[in-house]
Amino acid sequence: MNLPFDLLSDWDRETSKKYGTFNEKEMVANRKSLLIDKSGMVRFVQESGLEQARNHKEMLDAVKKLKDAGAEEASPDKQDGQVDAIFYEFYSDTCSHCKEMKPVVDEFEKTQGGRFKKFLLIPFKGPDNITIFHEYRVMGTPTFIITDIQGTEVDRISGVHSLDALVNFTDSAFRRLSKMQKEGKNK
Repeated sequence: MNLPFDLLSDWDRETSKKYGTFNEKEMVANRKSLLIDKSGMVRFVQESGLEQARNHKEMLDAVKKLKDAGAEEASPDKQDGQVDAIFYEFYSDTCSHCKEMKPVVDEFEKTQGGRFKKFLLIPFKGPDNITIFHEYRVMGTPTFIITDIQGTEVDRISGVHSLDALVNFTDSAFRRLSKMQKEGKNK
């Protein structure tokens, strides 16, 4: 193949474990595609059942959006204050509260996204990716979750919030994560 980007094959399963896609019970990686920018930040996640084909158009659209936004050039290699934490937003395109939150989340990602090792926006696509919603015990949208780099949940909130509330949520979660690390609970 003559592609202008790298593809990854994960024979030793190290990468699928690192990005939380490895299914220990079945001993396979769940079918998940990740779009990762040059700084290592995850910018798009697409998950489907093992029997289902991936939606390549959706992935190409995400690549185009990333390229058009100049996110690769704008993403820092490592910002001051970056914490080894992952921010998740679980949302649905049909959810009125999610639509209301979109400009807030966009601004939050622009101003605060660099504080996280990864920033994941996970859309609900029905049966195609219900597994990740169950895995993170998401009962409604929008739900915002912060985990440590190993995937241990630090904090979560759901519903409509202001930009200041999301920043305060992040600050509180980072304080909790720092305390967890100091107490040796997070190795």
